Amino acid sequence: MATSEGQMQGFAQRIRQHLFHIADIMRNIEAGFRGFLVYDEGVLFILNKMREQGLIPKETIFKFSVFGGYCPAAGAKVAEKHGGQLFESAFRCIPPILSSIRKAVTFRWISTPLS
Repeated sequence: MATSEGQMQGFAQRIRQHLFHIADIMRNIEAGFRGFLVYDEGVLFILNKMREQGLIPKETIFKFSVFGGYCPAAGAKVAEKHGGQLFESAFRCIPPILSSIRKAVTFRWISTPLS
């Protein structure tokens, strides 16, 4: 979906894309990277399960991207439940919504793209 500014958000991946995304992340983990931007809650869920099982280092951080399309606190809570530790809200998130997100989740960082 495109915003009035022409920015894209709300992407979702298919299973095949999940595999490529996860494979790319695993190669980068082997290269020493420990922070990744994830824009699909299915991929985030799988990566978190892999981290819980020890297949991904515990110190690896996943930021849920604006491209996931979440803005309200309930969406942020879903991202947190699936293992996101950082959150980037959807475009045009007004201050009261950002405040409700901060109250609902334990993210270390919440950002909102500038429009």
